[in-house]
This record gives sequence, C-alpha cells and structure tokens, in this order.
Amino acid sequence: AIKKALEPNASSLLTKFENMAKKRQVIFDMLPQPPLPPEMTVESPIVLALEDLYTSPQPDGRTYVLYAPPTQGKTCGARYFLQDHLPRFKDSKGRPTTDTQGIMITGPGAQKENYFAYMAKILGVGDCKGWMYSLIAALMPDPRNPNRLSSILLLDNFNTASQDNRYFLEALIAASVRCGFYTVVITQEKEFANTMSAMNKGMKIAPLPGAVREGSTYSDPKWNDLVWEKSLLCDMVDLLYPGEFESDTKSGYTWITHGMTPTEACWEADKRTKKKWLPSTPERKKRKYTESPEAQQP
Repeated sequence: AIKKALEPNASSLLTKFENMAKKRQVIFDMLPQPPLPPEMTVESPIVLALEDLYTSPQPDGRTYVLYAPPTQGKTCGARYFLQDHLPRFKDSKGRPTTDTQGIMITGPGAQKENYFAYMAKILGVGDCKGWMYSLIAALMPDPRNPNRLSSILLLDNFNTASQDNRYFLEALIAASVRCGFYTVVITQEKEFANTMSAMNKGMKIAPLPGAVREGSTYSDPKWNDLVWEKSLLCDMVDLLYPGEFESDTKSGYTWITHGMTPTEACWEADKRTKKKWLPSTPERKKRKYTESPEAQQP
C-alpha cells in the first residue's frame, strides 16, 4: 500500500533507496562511504552489541537505542557492522544474514536540531515531500524472499533532544513496527538516551540489549558504556601500528588498561612512536598523528 501511494518522483527515490539498502551504504554528506578494509578492523563491543540484535530473538520492527560515551568507536563500529560484518554470520534461527539489507546515516551535521532535515539533505531528495515513505518502503520485507532477515536503519550522531527530533522519532517508531525493519538510534547523550528508551513504555522502542547490563528496564536503563576489554585494545594497536610494539606485545602492553577508549589507546601509542621517529624521517611523514588534549595545552 505504501509503494502504490508514492508520488511519481518518490517512486524514483524508492529505486535509489532500494539500491542503497542492497549495497548496505553508509551515507555521509551525500557521499556513500566505502567499506572499511577487513584487515584493519576488530570486532568491537559496538559490533557485538549490534550482532546480538540478530543472534538473540528480538521482535521484528522494533527501534533500539545504542548509547556509549564519546570516542568509544560507535560510528566506526556501526559502519563496519553494516558493511562487512552483517553478511557473515547466522541469526538465532540459523539463517544466514548474507542478503540482509540496511542504510546508515552519519556525519557531523547529524548533530543539528533537525535530524529529519539533515537526512533529506544528505540523501539528495530534492523537493520531494514523500521521500520518507520511499525510504520506509525500501527497508520493508520482500514478500518474494520470506527468508530475508529484517533490514536495519542506523541513525548515528542522534544527539540533540529537540522537539523536532522527538516528533521524527515517534513517527519512525510507528513506521518500523508496521513495516518490520529495525531502527537503531546511536547517541552519546545519556539523558537523551534515557528519554528515548522510556518512550512508549518500552513497547516499540527500548535500549539495545547488548548496550545495557542485566536487570535493566526501559525506565531505568543500566548502560554498560560498551567498554573495550584490554585484549581488544591491544589487538587494535597491533593492527594500527604493525611491528612497532613487539617488546610490548611480550610484556602485555603495560601502558594499556581496561576501560580505555580506543582514542586514548591510540594517544598512548602515538606518544611512544613519536619517541622513536624523528620528524624528518620518511616514515614519520607518512603518518597523521592526533595529539592528546594534554599535548595541546599551552
């Protein structure tokens, strides 16, 4: 019924969005982001929390809130999950996720007050007023392929608790339930995450199961902050700095501690590589370094 009711220009958008979903595209300022190289990724807590959406029995068409503090790798983890990890495992019923479809919206502009307007801009919908119906239709289950798992819509940087964003989310929650696709709202604002989780008394929207501790409820979500284990941080450093810390590998990376964010672990690694490399060496010029806040202080 939704597809039949689309405006003529919205029908062309439907084809565009269907292609995006099939390719599991990440949309960032109107440019689809290429998949991350598999050899440069690790299965972070964010990836595993999103995987749990399919490997544990969850109601189709529900909206979930994923909260974690800044610099925990939410954007990278969600992007890797959608583009590379999603087609590589089986769901709770043993069905392969190979053909699972999805779209991710991200970018700095997403933190503005009107997320709906930001989506319209980066999706390039022009003056089409019914573009959201086209997006919903593209994510709906395909009756010709009953074994295809629920599609997923990832909304990253959903950080502003404006009235416009609340209205948009309420409409999207209703659409997800009726049309049978998952929506995951990713935020770094805990109070806003709590507010979203309590909407509809947890019936249509709830905390992402993998992002909360046992005993959590929709009205009192006990967020686990998706903390990285030390072993996972060490694996990440090994990937990003190949061959740089062989002695540290043997000693167990004493300068990496449980609970560090990926950014903090990279800051510590940068400090140690800078001691080894002189600014004039070719190897030093090849790398970009992110200074820690301490190093930026006057």
